[in-house]
Parts: sequence; C-alpha cells; structure tokens
Amino acid sequence: MRDRFIEFDMIQRAIHHTQRVITENACHEIEIAKEQYLMALSHETLVEAQYLKYIIE
Repeated sequence: MRDRFIEFDMIQRAIHHTQRVITENACHEIEIAKEQYLMALSHETLVEAQYLKYIIE
C-alpha cells in the first residue's frame, strides 16, 4: 500500500512540475508575441513602440 502512495506522490509532483513549466513557457511566449506585435504596430503607425506600450498597458 505504501508503494502505491509513493508512486502516486511522484506522479503528482511530476504533474505539478509539468504544469508550472508549461505556464512559465506560455507566459514567456506571450511576452515575446506582445513585443513583436508592438514593434509591427509601431512600424505601421510610425508611433514609438514604448509610447504604444504605455497606451496599451
């Protein structure tokens, strides 16, 4: 019975670690996409990217 608890605990820890890694990577990817969008918008509108970021956020 104890072996099953240990296995379950290991699986649970692995799942939580995987979720945390996925969340961190997703946040990083969103930030990259946001910066790329601001640069493209800045290029199209000829408005400085930092100013656009200030307005949007």
